Formats: sequence, structure tokens, C-alpha cells
Amino acid sequence: LSRQIQNLTMTMDGTAKKSLINSPFPLIIIETTGNIIWKSSKFVYEFANIDINNYLIDILEEIEEDIEAQQDKKQKTITKKVQIGNKIYSVLGEYIRSKQNDKSEYITILYFLDITQIMKEKKKYEDSRTCVGILTVDNYEEIIQRIDVENRPQVIAEIEKVIYDWAASTGGIVVKNDRNTFVYVFEYKYLKEIKENKFDILDQIKEINVEAGIQLTLSIAISIDGDTNYDKYKTALESMDIVLGRGGDQAVVKENGKYFVVDGHHRISNEILNGKSTVKAKVFENESTQGENNVSDGN
Repeated sequence: LSRQIQNLTMTMDGTAKKSLINSPFPLIIIETTGNIIWKSSKFVYEFANIDINNYLIDILEEIEEDIEAQQDKKQKTITKKVQIGNKIYSVLGEYIRSKQNDKSEYITILYFLDITQIMKEKKKYEDSRTCVGILTVDNYEEIIQRIDVENRPQVIAEIEKVIYDWAASTGGIVVKNDRNTFVYVFEYKYLKEIKENKFDILDQIKEINVEAGIQLTLSIAISIDGDTNYDKYKTALESMDIVLGRGGDQAVVKENGKYFVVDGHHRISNEILNGKSTVKAKVFENESTQGENNVSDGN
């Protein structure tokens, strides 16, 4: 491909030019200075209604930075993903150093492959992945014993209503697994919103009117890690050990080996553990203590 660039820019070899002109993808030969040497008719057509020059400036700046940062100088390929207008493109190509001066300038040949639909399908798949969570009412038995017998059914009903309503608002379903434990299943696309709302159910549960001196709190563990839903459930159970080991009244999300934490005071931190899936709460506490400066106020 580097030979093609040289043939086109130096001798305008007819065969090389023909192969480039007939490329099924939008193609441009351009210097990192922004000087356009040649562009195919497909390139002109693809970006006819877009001020492509502004996008090219940004793309070339990134390419030049990547070239200068490359450890393997023999590697001459270019691979980038960029958004132009409302489409996403995979930009593929190669480069050679310009011989017209001694400056660090390059001639690039770039193909633009429209991967918009591929990315949409990928996002659709990712959004539809199942998340599995566990919700536990903290110190349930102790609290229930402290409530007057006649008031217990009402308190229990209010607890369940808050949990069921919150799950429904996120498109999820909840199954009561034990007296104080619920299994929560929902699609990944709602997880971002749940995080942004800082697990507002932690506040909602505290607003339940119990007897004086008693406040309900909730612990939540959610996992997206696992090949099957059962794997995710087991990972959520392990994450719940971490939550309870930290005192409860908080939520932990495990995703890609990272723990996203929101406590009952809306403090947020992102923790990364080196331990495997069997990591216990004590390990997590040690990591958290070391990273206290990374905990920020979510308000």
C-alpha cells in the first residue's frame, strides 16, 4: 500500500490510480498537514453534505500523535474509530513519511468504512444483557422484633412496595427470596440510570415511617459479570458479602472486575480489586481505606 501511495503521488501510475478510484469505500490521500492530494468520488459523495475538513483536522492530529508515539516504527498501519455527523466510521489505512522536507510530516491513505449499523447492533446486544442483583434489608430480624406486633404487617408491606416499585421503574422484576432478601433482574441499559440516580432506593427505604428511633436501611449487590445468569447470581452473592462487610446501607455493582460503590450518604467511589471472584469483604475494606482520597461527594 505504501508503494501505491508513492506511485500515485510521484508518478501517478495509471494502474495504481485505477485501483484506488475503484475502491468500494470512501478513500482519501492526505498529508498530516491537511493538504489533500487526492480523494475518490465515493469519498466526495459520502461526505457531500458534511464539512468534512473540520473532522479531517481532528483525525489527522490524532493520527500524527499516534505515529509519533508508536514504539514499533516499522508498523505503518492506521486504525481508528470516529464519528462523523450521525455516522460512525472505522478509518483504516497506512502512512509514509513525506520526503519533501525534514519535518515530521506524513502522507496517509485513509479508507472510511461505515460501521454505524454494526455499532447499533452491538449496543443493542450490550443493552439487552441481563444484570442480576440482590437486595437485603439490613438487620431485618432485629428491627422487626422492635416493632409493635400490630404494626409489623404494615411495615413489611411498605418495604416490599418500595422495592417492587423501584424495580419496576427500572424495567426490572423482583422475586422475594427470603424474609429480608429479594432477587432483582433487569436489563443492562438501565444500569447507567441507576448509577446516575445514586441508587435512590437507599433513601426511599429510610423514608418508611417506622417507630421512633428505628430507621430501615438496605444493602444492594448487582453483577453483570458471568457467562450465565446463575454465574451473575453467584457473583452478586459474593458482592453482597462485601457490602455487608462494609456495614450495609450501600450498593455495589461488579462489572468487568471493577466495583462501583455508592453508600447511604451518596459518596461514590470506583474500586478495582486484584482478588478473584472469591474476594472477601476484609480485602475490599483494605483497598477502600487506601483509596479514601478517591471517594467523592456525589451531591
